[in-house]
Amino acid sequence: MTLSQPFSQEKVECTRVPAVVITESDPGEIQREEQRFGEFFDLQSGMLEPGFEYRLPRDLEWSRAVGLPNELGPTPASRDGRVTKHYPWGSQWPPPDGVANLSDDHGIRGRDIIPGYSDGFANTAPVGSFVPNTFGIYDLSGNVWEWVEEPYGGAGDLKGVMRGGCFSNAQVSELESSCRNPVGLGVAGELNGFRVVVARSDAASEE
Repeated sequence: MTLSQPFSQEKVECTRVPAVVITESDPGEIQREEQRFGEFFDLQSGMLEPGFEYRLPRDLEWSRAVGLPNELGPTPASRDGRVTKHYPWGSQWPPPDGVANLSDDHGIRGRDIIPGYSDGFANTAPVGSFVPNTFGIYDLSGNVWEWVEEPYGGAGDLKGVMRGGCFSNAQVSELESSCRNPVGLGVAGELNGFRVVVARSDAASEE
């Protein structure tokens, strides 16, 4: 995958919607919720230019954003966990204190933790609470799992893909950048969320 433009991330104050967590159980609701959020965000910010749209990031777009090298394989399932010892914060394990909202010493009793790690949050943290990566992108590790656009095993698979881990994750395999979490499209809860990207709309791309 080749990027035609560098990454950028706008931080816009939006006090009415400080965070987005998916709560619907309809398998098609994830995409509809993302579209509704994009429409609401544009009403608040007025930033969307003609010919562009908000959507979920694609699996390889998310990989590039987190700094992974080119990954081989036609589906998220075939790329799952293939690149090891690469984390959104670098190559160090255990992670340095305060790099992301992970399962730490502030965690809920009975939950696995990363021994000795501290980020200051027991549950979700406000967006932008941690240092961004080299592309200037925040929160690619921890806080909440992030949906991407494609199904896990390709067309027809009823499992979606979430990336990045969440505040309750402590295992190496869950927090490596190449981890794909296959989850039924009806799964909802405080551990799951999404980010949106701005991309040229399909109609604009065909012109």
